[in-house]
Amino acid sequence: MTDNDINVLLVDDEAVDLEWLRRRVAGHEQLAGASVRTATSGFAALELMKGQRVDIILSDIRMPIMSGTEFARQAKEINPQVSIVFISGHEDFNYAKQAIQLNAHGYLLKPVEDGELNATLTELCGKIERERRQHTSLTETLSLVNQELLLRWFNESAPGDVEAHIRSFLAPMLQEGTAVAIAEIDDLAWKTSSSTAEERRAWLAGAAAFIRRFAQERNMGLVIDAYDSRFVLLAAVPEPSFPRCSKS
Repeated sequence: MTDNDINVLLVDDEAVDLEWLRRRVAGHEQLAGASVRTATSGFAALELMKGQRVDIILSDIRMPIMSGTEFARQAKEINPQVSIVFISGHEDFNYAKQAIQLNAHGYLLKPVEDGELNATLTELCGKIERERRQHTSLTETLSLVNQELLLRWFNESAPGDVEAHIRSFLAPMLQEGTAVAIAEIDDLAWKTSSSTAEERRAWLAGAAAFIRRFAQERNMGLVIDAYDSRFVLLAAVPEPSFPRCSKS
């Protein structure tokens, strides 16, 4: 298994249904060699997610103690980009409504047909691969010069030729949507008032490294130094939910 593999997590309190699903997911042509993990409860699934990146979740929506929808809410807190498909033995409008509210990718009814399952997995794998290509393209394309041009564009009007250049190298990301977030260190002057210039530079370098690592671990995009205490995060994923981060 490599970092490029797609990791799948299956959640169902019915062992027979879970094994049936595991065999069919593992046999999908686009998931050959991928990690397909299983859990018989939402609690166990959340523990697995804390130790491994999960890209796709297929979860029963009706489970004891922790329902599939509650599990999905907590799973999104751990990984906002995870794609979730609910499985249910009942065609219930309330369940479908909850799935929509949680931005679930799909809703499958038991018994799940092979064709429907394969079509859903193919669509999800394609979506994830496109997002990864976007992220790679963004990381490779934004050279230091482009980062500087982009930063100037954020802060002031740019000449027509500069703006055209910026739009051209951002075009692949803008096709499916790109989000921008600003991270700012609060009260920087107060926090470093008793520090020497060297200590202040070291403190800022540590804060910048933390923000970059936070973004990289969550595959959120590229961090650009904007000012002394501000950073711009350009995310090559459609409308991500940016998790909060803090560093004392």
